[in-house]
Amino acid sequence: MRVSMSLEDPESISLAIREVESRLGPIEILVNNAATSQEKAFEDISSSDWDLMMQINLRGPFLCVKECLPNMLKDGWGRIINISSIGGQWGGFNQVHYAASKAGLINLTRSLARLYSGRGITSNAIAIGLVKTEMTMAEISSPAGRKKIRAIPRGRLGTPSDVAEAVLYLSSDRADYVTGQTLNVNGGMLFA
Repeated sequence: MRVSMSLEDPESISLAIREVESRLGPIEILVNNAATSQEKAFEDISSSDWDLMMQINLRGPFLCVKECLPNMLKDGWGRIINISSIGGQWGGFNQVHYAASKAGLINLTRSLARLYSGRGITSNAIAIGLVKTEMTMAEISSPAGRKKIRAIPRGRLGTPSDVAEAVLYLSSDRADYVTGQTLNVNGGMLFA
């Protein structure tokens, strides 16, 4: 089943989640994985660049949680997993607005954990490093990008499977006592 939504559009989010729930039942596990990035020097970031980054990377996940939370509360069980970034932990160089949105996502995660963990809903973030995806290909194909790869202690880019394994763990009952945490899946780029 494939359902599309636009994270810039609250109505699109609501319609998509209602569509999923009408076909599959209440959403018990929400993984906020969609994001956008943009490499720009701070001086060149426009207010519309900033707004779009926040709409997609922070407001979109917030709205997805708002849509899914009532059923999780009703059932007394849920998992919220927000895919953040190492950029949200150490800041951005040519992606200040991206880093700010991902730092906000980490703190949204912590706030949700404080509010809802006692009601059976865990909330955790996964801070990824450089993962081989379409979104990162431009960043890692330059000489500076290749230098970033060489600096990863694990010696390679992350893969979507590396991230998926962390999501599976946090989604499971084995992680029932894990909440409000940021799990670093970054090959050793940041030790926190």
